Amino acid sequence: MELLCCEFREVLAVAASSITNLVLDGVLIKFTDNDNFLQILLPNLLHLRFGYPDYFHEAEDEADYVARLAAILVAPQVQSLHVNSVERPQDVCHILQSLLPRRGTNTTLQSLCLQHVTLDIPTCDLLSACINIKEIFINPSKPGNVNCVLHFMLNFKRGSQSYNPSLLWPHLLTLAIGVFDEELLRTIVQSRKAAGYPLTNLCLPYYCGNTHWYQEHVDEVGNWDLWHNVKLQWWKHFGSFTVF
Repeated sequence: MELLCCEFREVLAVAASSITNLVLDGVLIKFTDNDNFLQILLPNLLHLRFGYPDYFHEAEDEADYVARLAAILVAPQVQSLHVNSVERPQDVCHILQSLLPRRGTNTTLQSLCLQHVTLDIPTCDLLSACINIKEIFINPSKPGNVNCVLHFMLNFKRGSQSYNPSLLWPHLLTLAIGVFDEELLRTIVQSRKAAGYPLTNLCLPYYCGNTHWYQEHVDEVGNWDLWHNVKLQWWKHFGSFTVF
């Protein structure tokens, strides 16, 4: 599906107050320099999935596309965010910034799914502002991206004295990762448990060999592939471009 920017804005504006779920990876928005980029507030949007349509081409100017689309949307109440196949880390930042209020702290986002994306430290900085995250799924475009997040979790220092000042995402219960550095992950599991904020659900890929150590330190150790399939089926229920 393709929509002009003005058509896309009309769709959102008509039902802005009633939209609770928005899946964007089946629609291509055609932007021009003359488009109206005033923000549209979606006050009751709870679930947002962002990705490129299968037929998206680099000729569409990928960088401007994400920045423009993210600039239009203001969704302060999103509880679950799924970002799919976004290779540029700055584009992930654009999407996250559309969820952050001016004060820079998001208290509503609880579930985060980053699939085939590229992450860096600035992205992690924005994620740290989402302080109530309970569930994280990461299947990156490059294995090092997961380690980037794990290193950030391990070395994070919160400026304020709220919760545990040295702990990132104190409410995090579920961590599902497709690839990982085993020593680094074990350190994360141990440090959170020692701080009194243990992970209760850890989802690892099927090829992960010995899981006995994790089973001794985490309440439930599951299969990453099964968890992943459940998430995909949940989103497929909404279709490719859905507003309701």
